[in-house]
Amino acid sequence: MAEDTRHLLDHLGIERAHLVGMLMGGMIAQTLAARHPHRVTTLTSVFSTTGSRKVGQPALSTLVRMARRPARTPEESVTRHLALLAHIGSRVFPPDEACERAWAGAVWERGRDPEGVARQIGAIQASGDRTAELRRIPAPTVVVHGTRDPMVHPSGGRATAAAVPGARHVEITGMGHHLAPGVLDRLVGLTTDLARGHGAAVTRTRTGEAA
Repeated sequence: MAEDTRHLLDHLGIERAHLVGMLMGGMIAQTLAARHPHRVTTLTSVFSTTGSRKVGQPALSTLVRMARRPARTPEESVTRHLALLAHIGSRVFPPDEACERAWAGAVWERGRDPEGVARQIGAIQASGDRTAELRRIPAPTVVVHGTRDPMVHPSGGRATAAAVPGARHVEITGMGHHLAPGVLDRLVGLTTDLARGHGAAVTRTRTGEAA
């Protein structure tokens, strides 16, 4: 998937970019930043981990919920999403329920794969421990994690920040495994500050112009 991202940048004519990845997306962004450092201007890793089995493991209560059979109707899918969000989210940063209902409904309509969750977990496990690779990342990096994350234990964020040279670690008190409105505003500020401090947003190979 990291190679897919690199090829997408090639297709779009983007030589370098600011990468922001969450959970599995964070793992993909970490891999790209380590293996193709010349393509990454900055890296933001959000509630992700290093791949080491010693850190960042989900709570047993979360694993039990994820192991349940897939939803069979749109209504059940929305109900399942809201129930899981109540578990992995945060009371400090509550979700916008109307927005979440609309999102879950759109996901069902766009396409579903009963084996999707299992395949995602399998891909994460197969990627292995990236700790050694993370030590080779030269891009300015910020690692964001919540203190209340039952999906990826906060130790995963701490280990990521410790592995990437010079990384900034931001642990948000009360944040769960969800980008609620209050968290989203904070994340936008962090990534924007990082990008502004380290060059243009993207460099396009076809035009030679920075945007």
